[in-house]
Amino acid sequence: MPTNTTNYNFLKPLVDNPIDQDQWGTQNNQNWDSVDDELLEIQNGRGNFYTTSGSANAYTITTSPSLSSLTEGDTFLIKIHATNTDASTIDVDGIGAVNIKKNVSDDLFANDLMIGDYAEVTYDGVNFILRNTSRAVDGRFEAIDSGADIDLEIRRNDLLRIDITDSTTDIINNDGNSVSLPNAFGFSLFTLSMSNSSGDAEHDMDFAVGGCMSDDLTTFINNTSTLTKQFDDTFALGNNAGGMVDGETIPNNLPFYIYAITNIDGSIVDFIGTTTRDGSTISGDPVVVANSLNKKRYIGAVFTDTSNNIRQGSYNYNGNSYEFIYNVPILQVSTSAPSTVRVGVTVSVPPNCFIKINSKYQDDDVTTGGVIIFDANRLDEAVTQSSSTLLANNNLIAIIQDYFLISSSRELFYKANDGVANFLEVLNLGWKEYL
Repeated sequence: MPTNTTNYNFLKPLVDNPIDQDQWGTQNNQNWDSVDDELLEIQNGRGNFYTTSGSANAYTITTSPSLSSLTEGDTFLIKIHATNTDASTIDVDGIGAVNIKKNVSDDLFANDLMIGDYAEVTYDGVNFILRNTSRAVDGRFEAIDSGADIDLEIRRNDLLRIDITDSTTDIINNDGNSVSLPNAFGFSLFTLSMSNSSGDAEHDMDFAVGGCMSDDLTTFINNTSTLTKQFDDTFALGNNAGGMVDGETIPNNLPFYIYAITNIDGSIVDFIGTTTRDGSTISGDPVVVANSLNKKRYIGAVFTDTSNNIRQGSYNYNGNSYEFIYNVPILQVSTSAPSTVRVGVTVSVPPNCFIKINSKYQDDDVTTGGVIIFDANRLDEAVTQSSSTLLANNNLIAIIQDYFLISSSRELFYKANDGVANFLEVLNLGWKEYL
């Protein structure tokens, strides 16, 4: 009797069988048609395309014809049915679960395999190596020797994950300047922004469509519709719902802080306010807990007046920073006799930000008088070490508009060079904050 091929069941006639010999011509044509179809499938990359099943992190595929074992070099193009949340495995034809690695030996991060993605995996004899996907997967670049340089071209909105083992590591930009890691990669706010609400502007904030990475760089927080949050009410999900962490209220003449929050797969996105700058109380909010909204990102501060109302102004986001400008500047210093001893005045901006001020100074000294305004990290009494000096004499007026670093206690520091100044006035225009 004739036999069949192992993989594709092609009929193999017996050459010493007259009946088979008579049928050989017809069957040979049919076999070549089948071979031709299979080769076309392989050429078009469809020969090993399989949709996964099983569960997220524990994928399975069934091939045809099925395999009884894996061989080094076996490669499969797969379509992902569920987004992974951690290190993952794949089981081919029930042979057994095999770890999926990237960059040769690294476990997958959450969201490396997203639902609907196409991914190519190759068996190296021990693990399946993720070779590529239909979306970018964050990679790891390692300097083998201490002090080694790595040149990377990073485009706008690219995400680069860097595992740092040396606390002295610097990132050098194209201008040759050293920049801190939070400001270098992964922290750009893209198009996410907020503004005073056109409705209840004293208590509500509007949040535009846009997105940002969570602060642990594992989840993209994608806000797909404009949301208004009411910060005079306890947090609840959705538009025109409460915005403050449970148990907290809008403070009096103080800042509070806004975070974008989401769950692990990014399917729920919202915004929440808290009086804690580090957002430590967010995780205890009942609605946050119930919906597993454990991914967050700080997006900016709001300042209130003495009636617990949100002060009005405009927010302008630019990559890894934003600037807020008050509609009505706040007079923070007004004195006809600036002290010759350094003075700290509490200002209406968040801690550790850069206040934008407009300063006016007049001195009737016939020589040179001046006022020094200090950055919070440069509190040296010497003029040459201060941030800025306003010089004026013979009743002339010196004016300066600039940014100054504010301390953690929200103080702006200044002093006069002499005791014959006519006046000093400092207007608070707003602030700039790096995220």
